[in-house]
Amino acid sequence: PTGSTAYALSANGPILHPGMNAMVLVPVAPQTLSNRPIVIPDTGVLNMTLTAMGRVEVGASVHFDMQTWSDLQPGDRIVVQRAPYTIRFVHPEGYSFFSTLRRKLHWNLMPQATDNVE
Repeated sequence: PTGSTAYALSANGPILHPGMNAMVLVPVAPQTLSNRPIVIPDTGVLNMTLTAMGRVEVGASVHFDMQTWSDLQPGDRIVVQRAPYTIRFVHPEGYSFFSTLRRKLHWNLMPQATDNVE
């Protein structure tokens, strides 16, 4: 799924293989330790209802892939589901998802020796 190595990863979400048909719900800056990323099948429908505002006096905001819905009030409902559209990406010859991860995340690199050994 596109995006699992961008915002979701920076918020401690999982890396999903591009061949998976799934969506990831990743809490950003949660206030409790029990909030964890959840992977659901792309056939799933996520219904969220704002139940309370807590101590804030202004509406809540929700962010989806650089789009923001602000000023949500108690009782407002959000439905998230897969769009009926797909997109195909062109990769250069020899492209490898795992090689890209190794390169960008510095996996399997040997520590460099330094002259400052004590």
